[in-house]
Amino acid sequence: MAGFVYFIPGAVAASRKTLEEAGLWPVLKSTEVVHRQVYDGPDGANGICVMGAGGTAELCTYEAVKQTWEKKIAGTGAGTEREPEPAPAPDIWIGYWNDKPPVENELRRKVQLAGHKVELRDGEKWLVPVARRFPNGTTLPQSLKLGANGEMVREPLPQYAAFGGRVERFWDDIQRQNGWIEGEADFTEAQQWQLAAEAMGLNYHIGADEINALGLFNQQNLTEILAAVIDWQTVRRVIAAIAEANKKKDDAATDAGPLSSSGVTED
Repeated sequence: MAGFVYFIPGAVAASRKTLEEAGLWPVLKSTEVVHRQVYDGPDGANGICVMGAGGTAELCTYEAVKQTWEKKIAGTGAGTEREPEPAPAPDIWIGYWNDKPPVENELRRKVQLAGHKVELRDGEKWLVPVARRFPNGTTLPQSLKLGANGEMVREPLPQYAAFGGRVERFWDDIQRQNGWIEGEADFTEAQQWQLAAEAMGLNYHIGADEINALGLFNQQNLTEILAAVIDWQTVRRVIAAIAEANKKKDDAATDAGPLSSSGVTED
């Protein structure tokens, strides 16, 4: 098994501070990583290569011919720890071995949130967490407190609160698109992409850069990921049930004949 290899120029150790400054902490979320000094990295600089789960000292190195590398995008990551996420230091690189590209089962976080599986462009089925249950519930981890009147008070854990808020904004946008509430839809395609990437980062050691590197998203699966996040499957079932109930009501009214204003059938 392998995983992503990261190159941090100028670094000498993989401390939490180093990983945070490189924008890697939300993805790796651990200092239990493999790191190795490199004297001629992707940009010719000295620094360290770092690997997370599945990494070995042998794999944690730079070999241009056998690997694929690209620069990390500023301000991206799994984004599950804080809001906003700090921009990484310049010239951080992300790579993987061409004969061992990272796969779904080695990128899973130890604890995954329940959800729906969606097939991404690598042909693997990835578990997308359901962040919003219809009509107004959530599956994101919550704290439980006893209220002043003995009632149970549920609050999203701080590390999920910002993401949950963005999901609610997206749900409002979906409602506007369908004419269920007033207003113009304003969630951009880029915002949808970022929300989907953030959702994937809850269950996997990936963020925008890792998704880009593997080319995991396309138009179809992006729609499926977002549908899973808001539990659109349940929404569709509710809509279908309402439509069926209305149809039965209309059929019953037709069978009974025309009604007068008093609700009594006219002769």
